[in-house]
Amino acid sequence: KHRFVLIVAAFVGIAILGGIIVSLQTKDGTLIVEVDQPDANVQVLDADYNNSIEMKFRLIPGGKFSIGVHEVTQSEYEKVMGANPSSFKGANNPVEQVTWDDAVAFCAKLSSLPAEVAAGRVYRLPTEAEWEYACRAGTTTAYSFGDDEKDLGNYAWFNANSGQSTHAVGEKLPNVWGLYDMHGNVWEWCSDADGSARVLRGGGWRDEAAYCRAASRYRFVPSIRGSSLGFRLALSSPSVKSPEAEQEAWAKYMKIDADYTNSIEMKFRLIPGGSFSIGVHEVTQSQYESVMGANPSTFKGANNPVEKVSWNDAVAFCVKLSSLPAEVAAGRVYRLPTEAEWEYACRAGTTTAYSFGDNEHGVGEKLPNGWGLYDMHGNVWEWCSDEGLIRGGSWFNEASDCRTAHRYSNLYNSGGFRLALSSPSGKSPEAEPDK
Repeated sequence: KHRFVLIVAAFVGIAILGGIIVSLQTKDGTLIVEVDQPDANVQVLDADYNNSIEMKFRLIPGGKFSIGVHEVTQSEYEKVMGANPSSFKGANNPVEQVTWDDAVAFCAKLSSLPAEVAAGRVYRLPTEAEWEYACRAGTTTAYSFGDDEKDLGNYAWFNANSGQSTHAVGEKLPNVWGLYDMHGNVWEWCSDADGSARVLRGGGWRDEAAYCRAASRYRFVPSIRGSSLGFRLALSSPSVKSPEAEQEAWAKYMKIDADYTNSIEMKFRLIPGGSFSIGVHEVTQSQYESVMGANPSTFKGANNPVEKVSWNDAVAFCVKLSSLPAEVAAGRVYRLPTEAEWEYACRAGTTTAYSFGDNEHGVGEKLPNGWGLYDMHGNVWEWCSDEGLIRGGSWFNEASDCRTAHRYSNLYNSGGFRLALSSPSGKSPEAEPDK
């Protein structure tokens, strides 16, 4: 096994031989990459690279996908599509006035260029989970840089500083993974459908700070155009190992267990990428009662998921469990997963409707996903830390409501949940890799 550090000029393509990125940072114009190489199998991955029309891409830690360093610019769009529909003209300004269908068409046409075909690159819009995971860059705060919106002007063009127009990409500070304009400038189309609508993330030049939060989302019909609607690209990375092997590699690097059981026999699994662990199962009634002293569930069963719990109940459980002496001694602080963490864990590296593919019949098979997590589809809706949002579908829903990307704003204040906790050590996104 080999671990090594590569230090290269920012945005210069590099070759990583059969490994996975475990730390990535930009500092003083330099990209610092640490790679874990578990074997001698050679497979070329690019941490940073430019494609055939000079679009810049960055591999996201975890190695499952790359995402555009910048929003797609007007010059890039015009090179591929032969037209520029934007209201605020500027070669390096983000393209806008593009529909979701336009963005998808751009992905298809760019992917068909001979140089891209030869390189095996197939472009697409990022999923919502990928977008937010990339935006957050390992953080759980309101913005990728923290919670104080007074700092937003350093990272984003929004209504307080935009002068009511878009600006050239890359003029503000990037997040710690080197991605620019994840907050503000233009809203960015994602691949996910929300009913007949399509999802946008990130906020835009005309929006207040609250709409530029990492968790903020909006949806429109896919045919709508607007001067604050744009997009950035993603593409899946070639897999270097199985999901199970990837988990083990991360656990070894982090020097923690890939799987462990806490003081009340709850099982947790480290999610590749190393930033958090998540419950293998939904919280059961016996586990809930052992901590809270009561069981509010309608369908009684010690190993059934607890239900009829509000978001506040779920948060209170996290606090009380974290305060148990054995958990304090172990340094474990429990919380609800963010929506991005939930979907990232559910997908387990996939981009299909369900973690197992696009065929609905798999919903009833009760098998775990590729990362060994059970009941991410169905059984009970699961609360996320983003207040009022639940994911995953439940026993009374149709298959389409159990899709990975499906979300609901709970009006009845009743659901189930699973726990998450940040990894206890490991490398923060900002951490200098070991020399």
